[in-house]
Amino acid sequence: MSYGNPTRGSRSGGKGASPKKTNRKKKQTYHKRKQQTTEQGPPDAEQLKSRVVASLEKLGHQRLSTEPGGYDLQSWMRSLDALLDDYESKLGSSYFPEAYRQLRHQMAQELQSASDVSAVDGKIAGLRAKRSEISKTLDEEKRGVSAKLAQVSSEIDRLSAAEASGESHTTEAPKEKPSIFRRLFGGGRSTPADVGRKEETANQLVRLRTESAELTTKLEQLDSTSRDGPALDLSHIDAELSAAEAERERLLQVEETRGRLADEFAKIISQLPASGTEKNPAES
Repeated sequence: MSYGNPTRGSRSGGKGASPKKTNRKKKQTYHKRKQQTTEQGPPDAEQLKSRVVASLEKLGHQRLSTEPGGYDLQSWMRSLDALLDDYESKLGSSYFPEAYRQLRHQMAQELQSASDVSAVDGKIAGLRAKRSEISKTLDEEKRGVSAKLAQVSSEIDRLSAAEASGESHTTEAPKEKPSIFRRLFGGGRSTPADVGRKEETANQLVRLRTESAELTTKLEQLDSTSRDGPALDLSHIDAELSAAEAERERLLQVEETRGRLADEFAKIISQLPASGTEKNPAES
């Protein structure tokens, strides 16, 4: 009988003992490949050129953010600098012509100048201040007209109720109670004074209703932009503000300048020789 026979794979070369050896072999193979890659020498200039030109094309069409903390012009410039710095470090600064170095030198200054929004910011601030002033004046006038209209409407309601009940308005002294003889002998009939007061109440109601209509029309005119007035001025200012803010957005994007600079860098790099050991045509 056989006791304690070794399991299959426990002998040398079996499957059960292979993981450590296999992992060691993989590591050795990885280090050999890494060493071979390192010993291959400098990167291929033509491949690098193609990748950089493609990256420049993408950078030239990137959309910037004008929100705080977003991908703004400064972020874009850092991306471009990082791309070009990495390219130069792999090929050497002597590989690049003078036109390339001059373009890198003037890039920051040109972008900052193109994105200057100080003038349009001043215009926007002036328009907003003017809009605030007109809006304040308009609101005060509307509040005054509305208060007057409420007062007139309240008086109309009071006089209408008095007219319906046959009473006179309260602005005059109350009538004296008729004597007992007047009550006994026909005193219930209207006197000329009563008739006069009723006519005066009716006339006052007409005036107040006319005034109410005029005040309502004035409120509508204050809110209307179809004729000269504060509301129309506000509408014009809002249109100017929208145009100024759009101009500010355009300046901050500097799309034309960024696209042109990216194209110029791509053009210069595309004309570089295929190898860093060749003499640069721009320097011959």
